[in-house]
Amino acid sequence: LANLDDPGAQAAAADAVAIAESAVSRWTIVSGLEIFLLPTLGLVVLVLMPMFLRQRLAQRGLAADLTPSPFILERTWRVLCAWFVAFQVAGFVLMIAVATLAAGPTLIGVTMVLQSLAGIALAIAFIDLWARVPRDPRTVPTAIGLTHTARAKVILLWLVPGIALAMTLVRAADYLNLVILRRPPDLQSVVQLIVDQGSPGLMLLIGLGAVVLAPLAEELVFRGFVYRNLRDQHGKGLAMLLSGLAFAAVHFQPTLVLPLTALGVGLALLYEWSGSLWVPITVHALWNLFALLKIELWRI
Repeated sequence: LANLDDPGAQAAAADAVAIAESAVSRWTIVSGLEIFLLPTLGLVVLVLMPMFLRQRLAQRGLAADLTPSPFILERTWRVLCAWFVAFQVAGFVLMIAVATLAAGPTLIGVTMVLQSLAGIALAIAFIDLWARVPRDPRTVPTAIGLTHTARAKVILLWLVPGIALAMTLVRAADYLNLVILRRPPDLQSVVQLIVDQGSPGLMLLIGLGAVVLAPLAEELVFRGFVYRNLRDQHGKGLAMLLSGLAFAAVHFQPTLVLPLTALGVGLALLYEWSGSLWVPITVHALWNLFALLKIELWRI
């Protein structure tokens, strides 16, 4: 434009510079958190927690050992497979039903919220049907630890270290992903939907589904049930890996298998160290919230 002596060239150039500077500033903030600050803290947590800190936290009632699984161990994969198939069928049926009332991105957002609610109900139903120990008078939510309200002090204590630990493991997996596949991981389908079709209404629906309901459903299944059962069968390390792989597999995105497995391992570590299922639930919710906020940050 400047070479063509366009009268609006200076204004256009100033706008371009302002947009570029704003984008770089936002990228610097987000990348600083994701690449430097949080992973640094995460490495400290990963090293110091098992060696020094956890015992002191346990003495103060801020951490506890996981008790043996209250469910039938041999039914782990049966329950998981049944839940997964029923969850997908529920999503398909709900989408058809909701299609009579909504369309486009709103249809997907409403379906996601209802499917997440169905996922919670289906998980409890299948665990109760196949994996509940006979003569156990407790309900599934009670046995799995959902009805135990963790002290706010416990949850608050683990939030920043939990996010830092998850960020460390996921960013390491992202790098490994890049080395193996020679490409960065794809965006999750929900995140891509917001990028393509973002709107306040859609953000609200996906926020409800991804930040509130999905973490509750997924942590109930993959940490509260699958990890606890596999832990008693195969030990902590293998249980974390297998439950993380299962968590990644149900998302149906091959380039995200390593990062999601790493996230699953991190959430299992938090569950193991804190002794409360509400800690991985809350960290998982904040992780999803952070992903949504990043999108909005780029839109400003």
